[in-house]
Amino acid sequence: MLKKALLFALLCTSSASFAGTYDFARKVKVGDTFTYNQTLKYKEEDSEIEMLQKSTMKYIKVNDDGSVVIAQEDTPTSMTAGGEKIDLGEEGVPSTKSEMTILKNGVTDGIKEEEADNPVAYRLANLTGFIRPKNQAETGDVWEFEFKADEKKHSVAAKAKYKVGEEEDVAGFKCVKVTFEVAETEGKNPGKVKGAYWIRISDGVEVKMVADAEKLPIDEEDSIDAHLTLEIVH
Repeated sequence: MLKKALLFALLCTSSASFAGTYDFARKVKVGDTFTYNQTLKYKEEDSEIEMLQKSTMKYIKVNDDGSVVIAQEDTPTSMTAGGEKIDLGEEGVPSTKSEMTILKNGVTDGIKEEEADNPVAYRLANLTGFIRPKNQAETGDVWEFEFKADEKKHSVAAKAKYKVGEEEDVAGFKCVKVTFEVAETEGKNPGKVKGAYWIRISDGVEVKMVADAEKLPIDEEDSIDAHLTLEIVH
């Protein structure tokens, strides 16, 4: 009987060790800067297009309410079509700059772009962003979020679901994997994205994202089916 009790206790302890509790709070300070490599793959006239870019994100405001303002610069680095590299020219493709206000829960509340505003910027942010839970979440927990339509932002209603997975080492960091699905629920060309984020446990920063998108908007009329990746460099 004693041996069985000890074995049961050992099994319970072992099972509990695989579960974690995470608050997913963003713990950053002004000046923190992170660089990511991003890829976008899609088909155009039976030819597979792959675009790579470097994105630098600098926190320029960290507010008491948990919201942050990020200055982002995106620089295209390469492009291939049908496996053949496309010449971007000696000077390359110009970088684009923007500022994003992101609320404590991860919702993108404001976007200021250096050039003309992108009419689908908020739709893209909603479809691909990481929405954080209201409270601490454990392995296996699920939370949902509903985006409301906003005519001024040209965004549409959408529903999102997130689920906490296991801990993994990614790019040298201890992370927790969170799978997600986001689907727009209105509009004539509703988009849908399904994938996973890897969130750094120490500070809640996004380390990696991999996702597949259906009808990802590229402007107000057109969309593409695409594979997306993002991974931190430093």
